Amino acid sequence: MSSQLIRLGYAGALMIAICSTVLSVRGMQLLDGDATFSGIVVDSATQVPLVGASLELLPIKKGCFTQKRGVFSCENFPAGDYTLLVKYVGYQIHTQKIRIPLNSPLKIKLQQSDVALKATIIEGEREITDAPTKQIVKITSAELDEHRGQTLGDALKTINGVTTLQTGPSISKPVIHGLHSQRIAVMNAGVAQEGQQWGAEHAPEIDPFSISTIEVLKGAATIEYGAGAIGGVIRVEPRELPTSPIIGGEFTANGFTNNRQGAASLLVEGGIPSVEGLGWRTQASARKAGNSEARDYWLGNTGFEELNASAAIGYASEDFIIKGYYSHFGTTLGVFLGSHFGNQDDLMRAIAAGRPLTEYEFSYTISGPKQVIAHDLWTVNASYRLSDAWKIESQYGYQVNNRQEFDARKRYNDTISKVPVPSFSLNLTSMTLDTKLRYTPDGELSATFGASGLYQVNVGQSLTYLLPNFSVSGLSGYAIGTWTTPELIVNSGLRLDVRSQRTFQYTPKNVPDSAVTYTGLSGSLGALWTLSPITSLGANLSTTFRIPSINELYSDGVHHGTAQYEMGNRTLSPERGISSDVTLKVTTPKLSTEISAYLHYFNGFIYSAPALRTILTLRGVFPVFEYRQTSAMITGIDANFTYVASEVVRLDASLSWLLGNNLVTNEALFQMPAPRAKLGPHLHLGDWGELLHNYLEINGQFVARQVNYPENADYSLPPAGYALFDISAGTEIPISETHKIHLNAAVQNLFDRDYRDYLSRFRYFTADVGRTFIIRLKIPFGEFPDE
Repeated sequence: MSSQLIRLGYAGALMIAICSTVLSVRGMQLLDGDATFSGIVVDSATQVPLVGASLELLPIKKGCFTQKRGVFSCENFPAGDYTLLVKYVGYQIHTQKIRIPLNSPLKIKLQQSDVALKATIIEGEREITDAPTKQIVKITSAELDEHRGQTLGDALKTINGVTTLQTGPSISKPVIHGLHSQRIAVMNAGVAQEGQQWGAEHAPEIDPFSISTIEVLKGAATIEYGAGAIGGVIRVEPRELPTSPIIGGEFTANGFTNNRQGAASLLVEGGIPSVEGLGWRTQASARKAGNSEARDYWLGNTGFEELNASAAIGYASEDFIIKGYYSHFGTTLGVFLGSHFGNQDDLMRAIAAGRPLTEYEFSYTISGPKQVIAHDLWTVNASYRLSDAWKIESQYGYQVNNRQEFDARKRYNDTISKVPVPSFSLNLTSMTLDTKLRYTPDGELSATFGASGLYQVNVGQSLTYLLPNFSVSGLSGYAIGTWTTPELIVNSGLRLDVRSQRTFQYTPKNVPDSAVTYTGLSGSLGALWTLSPITSLGANLSTTFRIPSINELYSDGVHHGTAQYEMGNRTLSPERGISSDVTLKVTTPKLSTEISAYLHYFNGFIYSAPALRTILTLRGVFPVFEYRQTSAMITGIDANFTYVASEVVRLDASLSWLLGNNLVTNEALFQMPAPRAKLGPHLHLGDWGELLHNYLEINGQFVARQVNYPENADYSLPPAGYALFDISAGTEIPISETHKIHLNAAVQNLFDRDYRDYLSRFRYFTADVGRTFIIRLKIPFGEFPDE
């Protein structure tokens, strides 16, 4: 381990040397001006002045802080047009366009954060701030533009503390602080995404092109979001509906060399001239990719294709808002052919070889094994302000998720057309209703009261058995209270969950019909202290509760997506635990530092582990994984550093480390992320003639070998550590007074490194993807100004 840390240190020193060289060349080319802007920052509800709020001008990334009585006066700035970012602990980030010098002082009203939790919000170009009392990381639309065409998981990997469970090149499942699947809640347009999320290779069925912002809440958030949010919450939101009676939109296109992928999206939106406050949007996207390529060989049957669409309509007045949203996600994913074997000897030979036993070529053809997935979501949400202090919100969601998995041996129906028949087909229908009553008076206390209902039914139509049919119904109620002063925010909550699960057979497997009801109580307490205008300290403590899911209880069959035989455990009991975290944040005009330590304790932690045996079926031989339960603890540290060396150069660095322990066997937990660090400069290169807002970014990621793993509990040892370098550059080209073409070029795995990540489910058989060149283009059109 020490040698790995030394290598990380050498790599970090090299990156710092590069930054220093750039600094000496470009660091002082942009000079300060003599303009001043001033004003006051207050709470939007109470009008209380906010002392210590930060104000920052983009793109020059300079600013100041509010002083006594919330007043600010920022001096020595060049005259011009800017985006002003205003941030304060416990409040939503405020952005507005301004022109310096101002005609009059500003009065900025900040709204309290909807999520009363400690926050690290990354806005714009990864500037970090706080919001009470939990961690939130926000990826804006501009940042997402640098990842369009890739999976949601690929975009989330840019966040410190978030990794992905990878199943081939096309399937990326988010992991927050070592937790994933049923322990992570994914909110899509305000609705909890209900799919077959129990599968380690079942990625969120969400079109990245439809997303405007992503917020990742790190840490337990079970009070408002339920038992599925033990590890955190991922909230994806479409862009706000327009209300102006004009029409506009944008066309986006991406190209990737490694798998010869093409992706495109078209969005059109507008308002209705005859109805003030009414807006609409339609959007559609498609992408197609062939086999991916590791450094030395092709990965057979790893192509994928998607066809997605969404539509929204909404009306807003001063006190009443109502919105309707629909999205369709459809994809066909090939599963790596080199992960399926006809006999045990071939399986053992492939693991020993560490590479495919068969040489593949590039192809767009997707054959078995494969997944065919369709997810449809309908939602209506409304809010009404009852008075200055009271507001009611309600949202209904209806979702249908259909998942078909085909094995490597084709099966056909008995008709003349010989239509391929899936090995298993799961159809999940979910209905949810969430209602909140918010109380925000003119004072220090505020509260939210909520109730949620869920009903879902899963029906399988399969040739082989994996899961029984089941239905789930649940009711919950919660209350959250917040006390806010300029120096201290205290937040507490309580939640009661009642959930029933019923199973019923559809195969001869010995799974008796059953109905079980679980009841659980969760609580939370958090505080955030503003120690000075530049320093804050947050702490949180919460209890958690999660019932075992159907797959953990009753799985008994081949899961073709993971190339594993999965065995459930009917003796599992509910998972209960305690989560805590502490975060220190220091922000100065030059340096932003955030260090967070966390702990998750589980009584009855449910996990899947290799049984170290194989099973021979009619479809081949597969390694057996079984569900177990133990007492466990996960501890870790996330650290983020941003240093603004000049108006040209910014240096970003982060470190993530965690340790998962099985407290019963005194061994490490299986499949915990390895320690990793990131380091790289971001260069604001200014304008070059007609090329505006030019930038260059270099990112180095350094991942150590996982040395904390259970002995003799896996089919192969953890892979070696690795270092990857990515580079990207972007510019904007004006095509009218209000529109600019956005162009981005990037290279991932710049040096074509042959590597395997410990969280790759196919690391036994193949290396990860090699070098990829990427080009991204966004062209706005119509009457709306460019964002």
